[in-house]
Amino acid sequence: MSLLDVRSLPPWRLFAGSAVLTSMLFGFVVGTWLFVAPLLGVSPERQLELVRLHGHVQLYGFAIALTIGVAYWFLPRLWGMPHTTMMHPLRSWVLLFGGMAIRTLGVFLGQYELVLLGAITESVGGASVAIDFARLVAQRPASGKERDPAVLLAIGLTAVALPLGLGADTLGIAGASSVGTQLGVFLGFYGVVVPVALAMSGRLFPLYFRTRIPNRGGLAVTILLNLVGLVLRCFGVVIGHGESVRLGGAVQGLGILGAIVALRLLEPRRALTGVTRVLWHDPTAWMATIAYGWFAVAAIWLIGTAVAESGRAVTLEWHLIGVGYLLTLIFAVGSHLLPGFAGQRSRAPRAGWLLLVVALGMTSLRLLAALTSGGLSSVAGSLAGLFGMGAMAVFAWHVGLLASRGRRPHGREPTC
Repeated sequence: MSLLDVRSLPPWRLFAGSAVLTSMLFGFVVGTWLFVAPLLGVSPERQLELVRLHGHVQLYGFAIALTIGVAYWFLPRLWGMPHTTMMHPLRSWVLLFGGMAIRTLGVFLGQYELVLLGAITESVGGASVAIDFARLVAQRPASGKERDPAVLLAIGLTAVALPLGLGADTLGIAGASSVGTQLGVFLGFYGVVVPVALAMSGRLFPLYFRTRIPNRGGLAVTILLNLVGLVLRCFGVVIGHGESVRLGGAVQGLGILGAIVALRLLEPRRALTGVTRVLWHDPTAWMATIAYGWFAVAAIWLIGTAVAESGRAVTLEWHLIGVGYLLTLIFAVGSHLLPGFAGQRSRAPRAGWLLLVVALGMTSLRLLAALTSGGLSSVAGSLAGLFGMGAMAVFAWHVGLLASRGRRPHGREPTC
């Protein structure tokens, strides 16, 4: 299989490889540059354009794109369905990443028309994904595993929130909505990646980290609570009602804490017969725990800021959720999941420990940058960007993302 022939690549590898490269080359590079830009006299208007590009690339070009690729590959196998022509992952990939490339080029060249064209193309790609996922859910067989309410709810929310988020963002670029960018971020985080992350944790944590089988009904309720908070926040943003925005955040904070309980992460891990591996000798288990630790901090922050919200609070929230929770969780679960898709094993444990250290350093530095100002913020933010590029490189190598052949058989794919 040639790595240059995208048609021969499975969807998970196509999306994951593109997501990692996009994050490294544009997300973290732009994010690092933003902390240097004020020292070089870059205009505030130009800095704002780059802030929007950085956030969009990291959210939609990395976290959401990687989620889509995994879902294209994982869900049919979870439900015992063959990959058929009812799904078109290559079409979605071309539209999403093609649109993002056009948009990025437009920002760098200062060409508004290209930025708008790229956003429209991405929106069409989001609609393509939504149609594919809706068909997948509608045609799933009537067996046991499709009854997981958390998974069904998460995929259903993705099918609705993804095109809405990209559409709102496009309206913001076109000038038709002054709040389009903010709505796009809300819908991307809490309508797509957070629900899917919770549902996937419910299925994979018992397999990889020996947690107890979660309360799947309770987990679905917490995802619904997150949805209620999302609706309140979007409604508040549209009508300019700050109380609704803060109330929605508090509701989402309660949903996050409830999800941690429903996932049974606070309970002792299961002891499995014949398993001699010490769980806490596994760096991915540490990353999974750290990810949900940051998630809990984000929940407390959301509840706390229900009484007062500021721009700095929003910045901290995005990075607690996006970097602390989602990126660390992707490193933890992806280290098992992606090599399993390819019939491989991940690299030596030392690579996992290196990834843990780099990821923890990246998150800590980026949160420090969000909490401080002046020279300390600039230095911490710049270092966080460099750590982030390093973390992505280590992750890609650790999971064998660019390998064209499996190294060692890894057994059947997870269906827990």
